[in-house]
Amino acid sequence: MYNKDEKINVRNNNIDSMKGMLIILVVLGHTYNKFCYGFISLFHVGLFFVLSGYCFNQKYSESILSLWDLFKKRIKSLWVPYVAYNFIFLILMNILIKIGFLTSSDTYFSYEPYLKDGYCFPITILGAIKAFIKSLFFINSRPFAGGLWFLGGLFYVTFLYAILQFILRKFKIEKFHIIFSIILLVLGWFIVKLGYIQKIPFLKQVSIIFVSEILFCIGSYVREYIIIPRIKILFYYVGFVLFFVVLCLLSTFGTISIASVNIKNPLFYIVSILSGGGFIISLVKIIENMNLKKILYFFSYLGNKTIPILALHTLCFKIITLIQIKYYNGDKILLAMYPVWKNTFLWSLLYLFAGLFIPLLISSILTKSKFCKTVLKI
Repeated sequence: MYNKDEKINVRNNNIDSMKGMLIILVVLGHTYNKFCYGFISLFHVGLFFVLSGYCFNQKYSESILSLWDLFKKRIKSLWVPYVAYNFIFLILMNILIKIGFLTSSDTYFSYEPYLKDGYCFPITILGAIKAFIKSLFFINSRPFAGGLWFLGGLFYVTFLYAILQFILRKFKIEKFHIIFSIILLVLGWFIVKLGYIQKIPFLKQVSIIFVSEILFCIGSYVREYIIIPRIKILFYYVGFVLFFVVLCLLSTFGTISIASVNIKNPLFYIVSILSGGGFIISLVKIIENMNLKKILYFFSYLGNKTIPILALHTLCFKIITLIQIKYYNGDKILLAMYPVWKNTFLWSLLYLFAGLFIPLLISSILTKSKFCKTVLKI
């Protein structure tokens, strides 16, 4: 029988390992490889919200003072790195255009890029000031920092959940929080379905928050109200195969993009993410049972480096694109392809390698800097 402290440590190690697996899938997903993107998109980002909810300390929703403490904590952990990385990419933007990592040439569009983010005009001083002010509110991420939208989403979702939980506590109905979360999910889905985000762009951010809050709530519910009994390892093997098959089947019906609020329908959305959760948990437990401690340690290490990987991986992709241009004798404008150029299975693995290990290398070099550890979460 485990003591309480041991249970907490095991839980935290498993969560970090799950985050590590998910950040690998995020980087791989951003290569848009046709053989795995549909599968990965169903749960890789959504589960980050669930895990964040699971780790949420309910003491932060007990009073106005505790909500203020939560605000200060989230400013340090989410707002500061978001603004810092966007500021860095902002001041580097014209340099990135000059060296070809971005382009202002219309020729770019003849190559049918995956996303338009590789095309932009040189930024002016006034434009830079406006962009910086927007970043203070988690608006308009710089090219290469697009993945950091998640930090803004998590920032607002955390407070929406905490404030709603605070109010429900006053009426002693906090256990019914999930009902309000379902209402927000359906409302966010209808805002998108009825085309309001095209008419009022601000509603896109609102919809992202609404459809993500239920994921945060689910994570919190699992921790607070669900007692998970010991499960024999055989069931994890069965679960791994079962959830894998379910996810493969679901991927034939569509993809999920929380950043674009593309969730098909609420039921598909929730079932996909929960199936992904079962898949990842089963995988962690199987690796744990096989006593592959070094692999779990690696996943756990990645799980603690999610912010620098999110911020830097698309920039690091350019190294692989440059190799492709040299190998295929391609036009130099292809270097601006965003986020990748050729994304066959092998090239996607190379993009994955660069997107993970180069940020880790940069992180290890800068880790002795207190500024980088505090501001950039290196």
